[in-house]
Amino acid sequence: MLPWKRGSALEMADAVTDTGIVWPRAVLTDSGGYQVFSLPSARSISEEGATFRSYVDHRTVLLSPESSIETQVAIGGDVMMAFDHCVASTADLATARAAADLTARWAARSLKARGESPQALFGIVQGALFPDLRRECAARLAEMPFDGYAIGGLAVGESRAEREDVCALTTEHMPQDKPRYLMGVGTPLDILEAVHRGVDMFDCIIPTQVAQRGGAFTSQRSALGSIIQHRGPLGSRGGPASRPQTFLRMRSNTASWVSSCASMMPASANRDIARIAVSQRMPRWRPMSARVIGSATTVRE
Repeated sequence: MLPWKRGSALEMADAVTDTGIVWPRAVLTDSGGYQVFSLPSARSISEEGATFRSYVDHRTVLLSPESSIETQVAIGGDVMMAFDHCVASTADLATARAAADLTARWAARSLKARGESPQALFGIVQGALFPDLRRECAARLAEMPFDGYAIGGLAVGESRAEREDVCALTTEHMPQDKPRYLMGVGTPLDILEAVHRGVDMFDCIIPTQVAQRGGAFTSQRSALGSIIQHRGPLGSRGGPASRPQTFLRMRSNTASWVSSCASMMPASANRDIARIAVSQRMPRWRPMSARVIGSATTVRE
């Protein structure tokens, strides 16, 4: 949730608008539940919300379902996520049950906080690796008028086989006439496996994390496209950030837009940024370089 780095929800909305994103399809925003989960030593959970210490200025911040939805409404994305309590998928039964129950209560508050906003709102199913908890949480959320439903709390400690089993079980208990979204997954193979189990939507930082290390998923048969390290300023580049063949789907975003996203990130996030060029095939290079940062192409991160 970048507002805690930059200021108010309205300031965040202005920052997103000013980057000039030209992605022509739906934009999703995350509620901040996973980001709170990623701060285990600097946060506490209560019925009111999550209290955590900002790693930017060390302020104490309360993120509640109401403030999460307020921020997402201000950003103006097409799909918002209800605020949830994410715990490790390997959590014990008592911890997982408490988190699933709190997630359901926060989901109701998130719906109320949306008010008259026309943006879609998805509920998030929690329950760790416990089938009964997943069924119960999915059933409780299905009674609420969400526009879609997400599977949360996976890809946070479990094995691939466990993830696939929970994914299959959970989708069976989610409304069949609404979008089903698997959060935080994944690789091309993970996506195919989840589609087979009834999932419609995905998000993951893996493509941009791979890009930081000089790699990219492409539509070629080989696992990685043709990649080189490239140095040079990007702020004035107006051309596509990559070729149309790339799986990253960044051809509509200019190199200058990607560069501007990098300027919004803290220095620690830029430390290992790679400047990469993805071409059509090896060894003939036609580099269209772009500084690709973790999460620059998504709102969630």
